[in-house]
Amino acid sequence: MSTRDTALLAYDRVAKLLLSGGDASGVSRAQAKALVNALRKDGRGTEALATDSLFSMVDHIDHEKAEYITSAHLDRARAYFARKIFSRGGAITPAEASSLPPTLRALLEIGKFEEMNNQPGRIAHRIPRQGMDHIAAMLGSLARPDDAITRADRDLAVYELYEQGRGTEALAIRYFFNFIDHRHGQLQEQITVQEIDEAVTYSDLRLLRKKDADNNGYSRDEIEKFSTTARAFLRVGQMIESGLIEPMK
Repeated sequence: MSTRDTALLAYDRVAKLLLSGGDASGVSRAQAKALVNALRKDGRGTEALATDSLFSMVDHIDHEKAEYITSAHLDRARAYFARKIFSRGGAITPAEASSLPPTLRALLEIGKFEEMNNQPGRIAHRIPRQGMDHIAAMLGSLARPDDAITRADRDLAVYELYEQGRGTEALAIRYFFNFIDHRHGQLQEQITVQEIDEAVTYSDLRLLRKKDADNNGYSRDEIEKFSTTARAFLRVGQMIESGLIEPMK
């Protein structure tokens, strides 16, 4: 199945997810917001972004601004996304993915993640590890001349990633920053490049390798025991493996 097919299947999944947060009348803005918040708390940043963006787009279509959106509204929007997804043939390259609108970019991530997540077998340690290395490098790139990365620096990077439809990376950066900052015992509101390097060494051992009890790759049961931060690393690593994210060195 091509990435374009999986992106459209991801649309169907997000639409179903959105409707599941509503009631017989459809989905209200308050219900959609509650669903998005729950997804973010579960580390599902890209799904949260796609759900919020899809609701906003459908809610404003034709300037209707209805109190609820329904399955009929979402079916109309599906035709638009299908046209955008299949306007070009062949595989979707990283360059094309990076130029897509945020909601469509998020759907690509969701579709590819589901495709990889449904493959049989164990997941190699290198996958979440390369996700962690990518996020660590992104955090390090925010460093000021004094080697510090502040919470404000982090927030700006998170906003920019969300605007690009890169919700998985956005949440991973937020979680890893908080993880490092909390290691002080009290919040410092900033971290350093050295602390990032130390956290990578610690996290590789405690958050990742320790969960691989048999040292033969991660089973589904072992992944279920991942922390929210480790799950974010795994998702980012899978996006790198699929070619949707260029790893940052």
